[in-house]
Amino acid sequence: MTSLVVSVTFVILTLAANQLGPRLISTFIGDRQIQTVLGLFLGTILYVLVVLRSLDETLGVEGVPHVAVTIGSVLTVVCLFALLFYVHKIARAIIADSIVARVAGDLHNDIRSMLSAEPKETERAIPGITKPRAGSVSLDRSGYIQVIDYDRLATLACGEYAVFDVKVRAGHFVLKNGEHVVVHAGHPLGAETAQTVRSAFDAIRQAGQEIPPVLIRMADVLGQLAPVLRSGQAQAAVAQHLGKLAETTTEARLAPSDRTAVLRRIEQARVATATRPKEGSIHVL
Repeated sequence: MTSLVVSVTFVILTLAANQLGPRLISTFIGDRQIQTVLGLFLGTILYVLVVLRSLDETLGVEGVPHVAVTIGSVLTVVCLFALLFYVHKIARAIIADSIVARVAGDLHNDIRSMLSAEPKETERAIPGITKPRAGSVSLDRSGYIQVIDYDRLATLACGEYAVFDVKVRAGHFVLKNGEHVVVHAGHPLGAETAQTVRSAFDAIRQAGQEIPPVLIRMADVLGQLAPVLRSGQAQAAVAQHLGKLAETTTEARLAPSDRTAVLRRIEQARVATATRPKEGSIHVL
């Protein structure tokens, strides 16, 4: 078992050095659990050698140290289970994601130890590590997404009149403090915002009047405003701009197939924004 443990250790160190750099060897050897398993095996070998050295043919049946032999047997069984744990530990340690996470943790610890500042000052010095960006929600640790509670997100979105753009899915690997969920329009679209809609879209529509992808994207964005149109004035502003977009599409020099595609998307946006959504609805991007 000791030979197997040592062989597996050298194989893992070789793979880590060749694929991820020789500096990771010190990180691997410095793992407390790995040190404990290796120490257990070496200690058991030393103990068994000492006990065997004390046994000879002159002791007889009564002189056999039964307690020492029993302890040696128990240590051997413990080493067997430690070997299973060691194989599991090694299998997880050679995954690149685990190594990157461990190195990142060491880097953050080194940064904190080098910065002789209070916790609040450290957060200001490294805002990207501890604080998410405005308008987005970040996960508090790196790893693979197991499940997303869409029902809970829908309840929160309806309660806040917001649109949640979920950037990740189950099975994705995400980094800590990334842009995982983007929050749009955390309040109803009112009169002031409806002035904003006109000024924001007019220039784009005029500049891209002969570019079908631009016109299609504008129609889609206007249709995505449907969940936050809580007033008649806001609906009127979006409907008016959809009319301008349809007029531009009709008058622009476009191929018949492109004109038909743009008008179809405009009609879809009109249908989506014509009726106010119910309180229990949510918009999925």
